[in-house]
Amino acid sequence: MSTRCANCGVESELDEAFEAGNQFGHPYCPSCILKTRGEDVTAVKWVFPIALVISVAGIWFNPEDDTGWAILNTLLFYVFGYASLIIHEAGHAIMGKALGLRVTNVQLGFGRTFMMVKAMDVRWEFKMIPFGGFARYIPIDLPWFRTKDFLTSFGGPLANLLVAWIMSWPIQAGAEFTKPVFGELHLWHVFLGTNLFSGLWNLIPYVSGNQPTDGMLMLRAPFIRDEQIKKLRLIRWQMECDLCLEEGEFDKALQQAEEGRKLAPDDPELASRKARALLGAQRFDEARSEALGVYEIESLSLEARARSSNTVAEANLQLDDEKLVHEAGFHSNHVMRIIPWDPEAKTVRAHLLIRQDEVDEAIPLLHSALEEESEPRPRAMMHCLLALAAHKKSDQSAYQAELSNARAAQPDHFMIAKVEKPAT
Repeated sequence: MSTRCANCGVESELDEAFEAGNQFGHPYCPSCILKTRGEDVTAVKWVFPIALVISVAGIWFNPEDDTGWAILNTLLFYVFGYASLIIHEAGHAIMGKALGLRVTNVQLGFGRTFMMVKAMDVRWEFKMIPFGGFARYIPIDLPWFRTKDFLTSFGGPLANLLVAWIMSWPIQAGAEFTKPVFGELHLWHVFLGTNLFSGLWNLIPYVSGNQPTDGMLMLRAPFIRDEQIKKLRLIRWQMECDLCLEEGEFDKALQQAEEGRKLAPDDPELASRKARALLGAQRFDEARSEALGVYEIESLSLEARARSSNTVAEANLQLDDEKLVHEAGFHSNHVMRIIPWDPEAKTVRAHLLIRQDEVDEAIPLLHSALEEESEPRPRAMMHCLLALAAHKKSDQSAYQAELSNARAAQPDHFMIAKVEKPAT
């Protein structure tokens, strides 16, 4: 039994991946859910320039009326909200590291990543839409984790409230720089207000969607079971592997997988990540063998089995053995029945189609994958395959353009050298 997306029509056996995507509760696949949210955000973004024009016009034509200044200060509240968000998530990260937790990454906003930096051994991702965020942290050892989790959850609101409190001092002292500028633009007061709002709002215990606030996490912290903490320790190694894989540090990802397997030798998630690391390290035979071992685990979830199948298919295609292409087709078919919306699944499927000279079917898959993928390494792979497809169609200008795109995304990607061979 499969579920069909009411928007794009894609079908999958992974029923739990679908969500209600419209007011009628019709099921949408993960890809369409993201697109729908993006459309909602795009619509909301138009509110800001329209409101800005209205406020400036109001101030210009009727300076005696405070309405224009009120709208402008409200817009400023949202702009300063991003700065308050940085302070908030930094509070979580600093508190977590001070208490000895492993803070892996901080996400600021959502949508496409426009900047990524590494500071304090933490990856900071700045997203296009400046609303919401999270700091991801996990235990290194068991003692006192409940207390550490409580305090780390409190670290974000505490940082905002501290900033707001410090900013109130010059206001109370009547400092000149805290007074309105350009008329009635209250820069200092609005920034204080955004921090005060962020600090107090996040202390309210509730769950929005599937995302609990800091207040809810603080309430839950004393009741975390020992089994959950042990599971979190295992998840730590899985997350370490994921970060290394995203950054292209495949040897380090292998080390992290092996460290984690000392704690849980039979964990299929770590074995799956090891297979992906071997694939990235161009050890294709080993990657295929490891992924096949994971695929055969009976207790494996549908999604995990599909991702192992995807690794097998890509390893087979990279091995350049025609006997393995048929097996790659079997595994790719399985993947497309489970996670057809996944960019990696589309990429491997397109690679298979190009090998089978079905180029016209592969190209739309790759363009669709590029729309949904923001990380440079997988994007480089997609551009390499588009270059290969252009070469097969004898389109030299498209070939050169896609090869340039691949180099711009990830200059050291191994596939670039492979794609250059047909042209030489």
